[in-house]
Amino acid sequence: VVSVFGVFSTSILFIYNSNMVNYVPVRIALQFLLIGIVVLVSNGKLAGECASICNDLRTEVLTLEMCREARKTLPRPKVGDFCLKAMEQGFSDSCVSLCMNEKPISRVAQTCRAAAVEMPRPTVRRWCEHGYNAAFQKTVSDLREHFRVVLESETVSTDSSTVQVEDVTSTTATVSDTSERLLQDISDSSGDLLLPWGDMF
Repeated sequence: VVSVFGVFSTSILFIYNSNMVNYVPVRIALQFLLIGIVVLVSNGKLAGECASICNDLRTEVLTLEMCREARKTLPRPKVGDFCLKAMEQGFSDSCVSLCMNEKPISRVAQTCRAAAVEMPRPTVRRWCEHGYNAAFQKTVSDLREHFRVVLESETVSTDSSTVQVEDVTSTTATVSDTSERLLQDISDSSGDLLLPWGDMF
């Protein structure tokens, strides 16, 4: 998100300094550019919050019993380690999706791809898949209701449907108005103001 934000900022400065902002197509593109920054930052924040929430819930869902037999399987601790790592990944894939109100999608094949070529075969791969699937399924079972309740509590209001629609409309209008004012300010001042780093372009 930070790197993309930097690219957007550099693009805006270039357009500002080159007087291209006076062209209507460029003005429209710049407006979408600004809205894109807002969307990226919002999504990044949501994903970060969900990762933190899931980290706090980890100990409530995962147990060492999921990989107990794997940890006893030779060669030790290799088989047990693959199981435990896959268990952690299965929990994360499921929990973050639930937190973001998305359908959890199993990535067991991707997670255990490396285990498929490890010796002894297919023992390592089998226990890796076991750890992932056990954690993934238990997370869905244990946390689906938890996140449903949280989501409902966040959207409850005196008149929830009306308020939510008005909020979305207001937010969209605010973003559009703000970006339009910024473009107008840039256009009005482009002939008088020279940025100190203008020679760089």
